[in-house]
Amino acid sequence: MSAVAYVNGRICAQQDALISVFDHGFLYGEGVYEVIRTYGGELFLVGRHFRRLRASASMITLDVGMSDRALEEVVRETIAAYRAGAGEEGRAGEVLARILVTRGIGEMSYDPSKSPHPSLVVIVKPLVPPPAAAYDHGVAVSLVSVVRN
Repeated sequence: MSAVAYVNGRICAQQDALISVFDHGFLYGEGVYEVIRTYGGELFLVGRHFRRLRASASMITLDVGMSDRALEEVVRETIAAYRAGAGEEGRAGEVLARILVTRGIGEMSYDPSKSPHPSLVVIVKPLVPPPAAAYDHGVAVSLVSVVRN
């Protein structure tokens, strides 16, 4: 099993994960995301990730739509669904959880108040770690002077 998704209250296999073309995340790119990995099967620094998700959402006046406790429960349920459908290796391996919050479905308008209910998507898939050489020898990077929000 390559991935499991939670989409607005429904957990499903990746091929069954659907979101409306009228969602403002699709129409206007109005959304934010955060990625959390597990270590030893446990979510890593979940509080920090949720704070960053909320800070990003606040920059575009987007309400996440639920408490951190409820959001963490959704992430954990989606991880459990992934592990239940994964083979032996998938149950034991580490995972990534990508959390996406969009403006949701509403009128085709730039007015945020016209889309009062955000959409929530959580995608859980296996973590593919970098090759050992990246840890042993590092990686090449480039720094740019352009700062973008």
